[in-house]
Amino acid sequence: MKKTRLYLIAIVALLILNLVQLAIPFFLHGPPRGEGAKFNATEILHLNKDQEGNFDNIAKAHQHKMVEIQNHQKKLTEEYFATSNKKFLNEICALEVEKIKFTNTHFEEVKSILNKDQIQYYQDFKNKAVNIIIN
Repeated sequence: MKKTRLYLIAIVALLILNLVQLAIPFFLHGPPRGEGAKFNATEILHLNKDQEGNFDNIAKAHQHKMVEIQNHQKKLTEEYFATSNKKFLNEICALEVEKIKFTNTHFEEVKSILNKDQIQYYQDFKNKAVNIIIN
């Protein structure tokens, strides 16, 4: 009887420990970036429904391009570590530059959908978005 009770306590303790481990990243890092960033952009920029649809399209295109670049970067990084060939480092750096330039273009596209009353909110949006990106 005592062994059974000890095993039950151990199982419950391990289950609680696993649940805590699963919950910690969510509490430390908040909601997933994509939805959280979109939600905040709509509020920060005071977008109307039409603009929100345009923003969604711009954001999806940006996300798609970033995934494409990151996948290419991953392959190049694997090649670098497999061969130690410095040409891969140059290509990886070039992709980082491409990501930064494309993101800046993305910001300009977002700015282009704003009306003159919303432009005042643009810099705040951009600063918060950059903060999300670099953190």
